[in-house]
Amino acid sequence: MVRRLIIIGVLLGSMLGAQEEDASRDSALKLAAMVPLNVAIRDFKMPQYGEDRQPSATITAREIRRISDSRFILEDLRIILFTDGVESGDIVTPRAVYDIKHDLLVGREKIKITTPTVISEGRGFIYHIESRKSAILSEVTSLIRFEKPENP
Repeated sequence: MVRRLIIIGVLLGSMLGAQEEDASRDSALKLAAMVPLNVAIRDFKMPQYGEDRQPSATITAREIRRISDSRFILEDLRIILFTDGVESGDIVTPRAVYDIKHDLLVGREKIKITTPTVISEGRGFIYHIESRKSAILSEVTSLIRFEKPENP
């Protein structure tokens, strides 16, 4: 059975960084500074791994361009999500900004989040890279798949 729900508002968790994250961010900022401003890099892919060394997410984009010291624009963004090393969903939007200093992807465009049990759509989002937490920033429409019980 599929139900259509309209949910307004999303709670964001705390996004405080630890010292290890700061060191990693500093390295990323140094690397980003080597990319010339407004030069397009095509077929961008940034895999992420958990402590167990299994994939946790892969960020892909058709094109990425540096627009400041710590920000990039990503076109045709797709974040592939993994659970226990197995693909478990994705987040898709036409355009987003990657802010290295805050470890965030932020977009104002249409967003679609798909998992095996839920498909959510809205406009505008925030995705924290390290924690893999996301929020849609507008009214959200969700389709939820409920499994039928085996023994009614």
